[in-house]
Amino acid sequence: MSEQRQPPESDDLEDDRDRAESPFPFLDGEDDHSRVYTSTELGADHEQIALRKQSDDASSDVSPSISLATLEIETGDGEIYRTEVETPRFLIGRRSVDLALDDDLVSPWHAQLFAVGDVLLLEDMDSDNGVFLRIADQLSLADGDEIVMGHQRFVFRTSWHPPEIEARDRTPAPEALPEMGAPPSGSPVRLFHYYEGGRLGGVYRIGDELSIGRDDADLRCPQDQTLAPSHAVIVREDESTYTLRDLGSEYGTFIRVHDAVDLVDGDCFVVGRTRVQITYH
Repeated sequence: MSEQRQPPESDDLEDDRDRAESPFPFLDGEDDHSRVYTSTELGADHEQIALRKQSDDASSDVSPSISLATLEIETGDGEIYRTEVETPRFLIGRRSVDLALDDDLVSPWHAQLFAVGDVLLLEDMDSDNGVFLRIADQLSLADGDEIVMGHQRFVFRTSWHPPEIEARDRTPAPEALPEMGAPPSGSPVRLFHYYEGGRLGGVYRIGDELSIGRDDADLRCPQDQTLAPSHAVIVREDESTYTLRDLGSEYGTFIRVHDAVDLVDGDCFVVGRTRVQITYH
């Protein structure tokens, strides 16, 4: 698949953004061959977004008869079909969208693709279960990163705070007291394994490395046939740096994205149980 990308060093494509009249500002970054955006529409009311979408579609220079890209969709049941992206803003979800998915893990309005110049960007629309982008081979992990491989979901942690992602933004009341329990000891670096419905399936300490797979790994999920025998590994590079590496698996390893990210030809992303791969025209 495609290479996992990092934000750029400059916003040298400002003109492209202006021509597309995108509401998404460019951010500074580290890599020259990709762009990442933050949307002001995340969490916005769906009806307001629908009105904006209708306005954008009506005013866009992109002809609705021109296909920008083809999406290959693979459902959780293994059914595969294709659809065309023919509008500059393309909504994905369960109802009143351009791509309607029969997937109970997908929010009514889950994600969107929108055009900036000749590039499509992928954005989570504040969905419950998130959007995950396939990594090419490896990337550095940060505290709270969510990982999907096969039908398994994991959360990488480097602190003793609660594992819920939303807890990072919560500030306890001044009078709140800590809950009783044994004081933490050892390294806080660990991997949380979650079952469907949010139930915690296990917590795994990460030393120098932790491999994940169907049967030839430290963390084994033998019932998941979409996992390779040895699917991926988390490796400690130094005291504070951990790298997630895909080991050439067929179905790939995915990381949750929180900002809008541009897609290149062949990129694959996951919403709910559904995998989507993009091919540009």
